[in-house]
Amino acid sequence: MNKYTKKDWIIAAFATLLVLILGALSLKSGLSLWGDDNAAYISEGIAIAEGNFKEHTNLNFYMHPSNLPEEAFESHSIVYFWGYPLVLSLIYKVFGFSYDNIILYKLPGLLSLALTAGVVFMLFRRRFSELLSFVVSLMFCLSSYLFEFVNSIYSDLFFLFVSVLSFFLMDLFFEKTSSGKKNYLIGIFYGVTLWLTYETRLSGLSVLTAAFLSHAILFITQIKDKKKLFLASIYPYLLALVLVFVSERFIFAPATSNLSDISAKADIWENAKFYFSLFRSYFDSIVVFGYILYALFLVGLITSGFKKNNIIFTVFIIGTMVVNINLPYVQGLRYVFNILPFIFMYCAYGIKFIADLICKLWKKAKPKDAKSELYDFISRFMPKFLYILAAFVVILSLVYPIDLIVENMKNRGYKSPDDVYSSEAVEVYEYIKTNTPEDSVIAFEKPRALYLNTGHKSFRNGFNEHDLFDADYYLSCRTDKVEFAEHEDVTARIEGCEVVFNNEIFSLYRLH
Repeated sequence: MNKYTKKDWIIAAFATLLVLILGALSLKSGLSLWGDDNAAYISEGIAIAEGNFKEHTNLNFYMHPSNLPEEAFESHSIVYFWGYPLVLSLIYKVFGFSYDNIILYKLPGLLSLALTAGVVFMLFRRRFSELLSFVVSLMFCLSSYLFEFVNSIYSDLFFLFVSVLSFFLMDLFFEKTSSGKKNYLIGIFYGVTLWLTYETRLSGLSVLTAAFLSHAILFITQIKDKKKLFLASIYPYLLALVLVFVSERFIFAPATSNLSDISAKADIWENAKFYFSLFRSYFDSIVVFGYILYALFLVGLITSGFKKNNIIFTVFIIGTMVVNINLPYVQGLRYVFNILPFIFMYCAYGIKFIADLICKLWKKAKPKDAKSELYDFISRFMPKFLYILAAFVVILSLVYPIDLIVENMKNRGYKSPDDVYSSEAVEVYEYIKTNTPEDSVIAFEKPRALYLNTGHKSFRNGFNEHDLFDADYYLSCRTDKVEFAEHEDVTARIEGCEVVFNNEIFSLYRLH
């Protein structure tokens, strides 16, 4: 495996800066995703900052907008994974929260994607040339599926970053340890990263386990004086475990598990087909014919996926997909963001294998008896052709981000009527805050978003034993989004009720 050089760090910094600039220029002031998870993360971050984290877990249970796992009903509280809200709490501490500064809460996602570009390059640099590592890392980070998440406030980009950072720091930490150099700062940083990864998503445990096993394999196979270096190698993992124990026992709480979902009935075959189609769509967004990446991945997996330095990544990919297809529901690509870098790593292995094969065949094709000017010309031109091809791939990778930036510049400041912070939405938030009792309960399809922006308790009708009869008000939202479609029982219940507020998008009904 290659050792890191000063040039590697410079290229990684350039990749990070490039993605950071492109991402910053694409940021929007509003929030087009009503997905409501973003509001849950911000609210939990505010609760952390204000010191009422444990009280907020009961509110999480009340407002959760989908069917809860069995574990939540045992305590009638929900603890969301608080690694990402912990970061958001820092923004709240400095800037507070308002309709106008929502863009600030997108910065952790932006920084995460930018830093991921540099970290993925460094991770790949252990295995590939500078050129291949740089090109593939940009292809990955500038793909439309990832880049569009810059304008969301979900934990996915942050989790992606801390996941790949964990593996990178494991590599770096092992390099320092095996060479006998002092590495306390790197080791502490590595331990803290493992802790944060574990506390950000349920699958963080698989990242921590994979990083530890990767380190263990390297330690067993490459370290001669194992007794001397054992303690120097193990302390980041001990630090991570101590941080988990202290933070969950004395500061916050363990996140509510949803392991019962895995044992629930799932249509494994349909789920497998869904994810196959999802990956195909993802690959199609990167290259014209997405099956090329599928083929490169398979070539890389077969030729390099079972080597001692890579076997854990293969198990990591397979294990993640097995868990996902056994869930009783399917999610978008964001649930598998953390394995995408390693899928791309095997694509790069596939490229390297094919390129090396072509070079070997080309050398065998060299004329033995006479000098061939055509052969010599092609041989001299081949390296230049690779640089031209790489530049072409990078330019193609920039198309989507630049298109998004141009669109953003044309519509700067504009928020569509179905934006979470459209003028119509802000109008109804202000009305609720000033014209309804503080203890009133409002039924709404996105209860956590309503609570974040009004401070009023809210629930989603028909879920987790909630019924419109338990609410004081019902907020109707008329947009093209499917999730706001009203059911017949709701229409019948609100018929004849007083409309206390109305604009082009929202109507607020008094139910009592």
